[in-house]
Amino acid sequence: MATGRGAAVHNIEVHCMPSSSDRLPLVEVLIELRKLYGTAVPYNAVWRLVSQGEVPAIREGQRWYFDRANLPALGKALGLPAPVAA
Repeated sequence: MATGRGAAVHNIEVHCMPSSSDRLPLVEVLIELRKLYGTAVPYNAVWRLVSQGEVPAIREGQRWYFDRANLPALGKALGLPAPVAA
């Protein structure tokens, strides 16, 4: 690989996605909560619970993920009513 002036520089980033669709990134959790509970939840409300360790979350690198099975616990921690019927 050439390193001198005028050499091509290739910056390749590899993002590892969770292997299971049951693990959701924080932003997608907001979408799922809206589907389940029929109400929008502010990002900062979820982030506060995560940062304080009040809800189960998984950190991978700089990103936080939730297991889909933990959404009811998150809804309860947020004080949301029972999920709406699908």
